[in-house]
Amino acid sequence: MVAQIQSGCPLDTRVLVRGFLAVSILHFLESGPSFGADIARMIEITSRGNWSPSPGSVYPLLRRLEQEGLIEGQWDRGHLQARKVYDLTDHGRSELAKLRAEIIPQLNRAIRTLQSHVEFLSAPMSARPLPAE
Repeated sequence: MVAQIQSGCPLDTRVLVRGFLAVSILHFLESGPSFGADIARMIEITSRGNWSPSPGSVYPLLRRLEQEGLIEGQWDRGHLQARKVYDLTDHGRSELAKLRAEIIPQLNRAIRTLQSHVEFLSAPMSARPLPAE
């Protein structure tokens, strides 16, 4: 379901973002039912404005997660315009636990790698030697 980050493979950020968006949706729905727009808003808030997924990314993914049985949607007609409220299924909870166990170590490794690149690129080559192997 969620794209795997393989060590040694080029990083395809589109695949990474789609995979991370799926995990983020499941994560937010773990706390209770929500509308798609509210999920997107929570992602933007928790990323401190650094990531604002578009409706063109969120809603097709919600439909796919629903088709996979990871979430379920029910129409809420109590507003001026009918909206779908999404909730995590038992299968979705189980899958989220597996994904967390897989993705958190991968994200931590990516953070360490990026941090070392930032440190390396922040100083001119003449300022320090290459690290020993």
